[in-house]
Amino acid sequence: MQFRFKTLVALLVMSFVVVACANAPVAEPTQAPAATEAPAATEAPAATEAPAATEAPACTSDTQDIMCALESDPQFSTLVALVKTTDAAAFLKGAGPYTFFAPTNDAFEAYAAKAGTSVEELNSPNNVEALQQLLIIHTKPGKYMVVDMEKLESFKSDLSTVNIAVTDGKVVVDNDINVLVADNVVGNGVIHVIDG
Repeated sequence: MQFRFKTLVALLVMSFVVVACANAPVAEPTQAPAATEAPAATEAPAATEAPAATEAPACTSDTQDIMCALESDPQFSTLVALVKTTDAAAFLKGAGPYTFFAPTNDAFEAYAAKAGTSVEELNSPNNVEALQQLLIIHTKPGKYMVVDMEKLESFKSDLSTVNIAVTDGKVVVDNDINVLVADNVVGNGVIHVIDG
C-alpha cells in the first residue's frame, strides 16, 4: 500500500508539473501608484495606506474551479494542505476538464491510521513525490459523470489502473472506496467526494 501511495503521488506530481507549466497564467505587471505632491508646510501630513496586495479573485459560481471548490469546503482542508505542499494548486485551477476524486479529511485520517502514520507525516516535505503520485491517481483527464462511469470498468494510466463499479447509481472505486457525493460540477470539471 505504501509503494502504491508513493507511486501514485509521484505520477500526480509529474502530471501537475507538466500541466502547470503549460497552463501557467502570465501575471500582468502592476503599475506603480501615481506620485502625489508633498503637503504644504502649514498642513499636517496626511495618513496614507499601503497599496492593497493583489489577491487571486474570489471563487464564485462563475469562476469556481476544482481548487476553489476544495478550498471553500472544510471537509477537504487536509487535501488542500497536501495539494499546496506539492505546489499542484495551479494544476487544479487549470483549464481541464478534469475528473477529480476528492478524499475527505476523515478519509486521510483513516488512511494514515491504516498506514501507521499521521496526516502531518503524510504532509511532510519528505513525501512530496508520493503526494504528487496520489494526486495524479485521483485526477483523470476529461469530465466523467456517474452516467459516464457506468460504461467504464476502470481508468488506466501509467501509474495504475483504478477499477470503477457503478451499481444503482452508487460508485465504488478500487473495490472498497465509496463515492459519497458524485457529480459536483465546477468550471474545469467534476468532483466526486470519496471516503478513501
